[in-house]
Amino acid sequence: MADLLIAALALAALAVVLVVLFRAETLGRTYFAAGLVVMTLAAGVTGVLLYRSHRPAEKAPVTPSFSAQAGLGAAARRLALKLPRGDRYPQAAILLLDPPRPGPDPWTGDLSLICSTPGKGDDVQHCAGEDERVWSADPLERLSVVARAAGDPFAGPQACAEANGVSYQSQYLELEAGRAYCMRRTADPRHVVAFRIPAFPVEKPVPTSLTIETAVWAV
Repeated sequence: MADLLIAALALAALAVVLVVLFRAETLGRTYFAAGLVVMTLAAGVTGVLLYRSHRPAEKAPVTPSFSAQAGLGAAARRLALKLPRGDRYPQAAILLLDPPRPGPDPWTGDLSLICSTPGKGDDVQHCAGEDERVWSADPLERLSVVARAAGDPFAGPQACAEANGVSYQSQYLELEAGRAYCMRRTADPRHVVAFRIPAFPVEKPVPTSLTIETAVWAV
């Protein structure tokens, strides 16, 4: 709109100059030359402004927006769990909160992580010395379910979706170091916790701590 107004003013100036030039015989050469300069400038300004007023506006580049959850993934948190001595099965409990945290004791929580030795009974120490060590996740109180992830659940919750072939269970699940798993409370299925154990403890005579990585998703 401003460009059109300026163009109109330039055209008016051009008209005035034309009138003056028609009367040039009564004016001196200096006035005649000045009139030509003004006419030339007015014509140039008018042409430029009319061009700009009719040119389509340039569209601002569109920046694609991504969901923070989908693009960046969930922040992985390390959780150090204590495995108290004196328990025949070295174990720790997890509360599936946001963020997850250790249970108030090794036996109370939504999910337990337990070390056992195949072939040994309940009345002897497991995972001692050179014993074979098998780690498992077990919802002892049936307050949660656990499953192997279908992909990387730290990159997105779809790796914990049953629609992608994930099968949750409310019983013992043997674990592998470095593999990702999904767990959720039975009372709150939309609150999903991904976890993995980067490496199982190798300390002797019995393990006393376990470090896991977790990420929380609301689905």
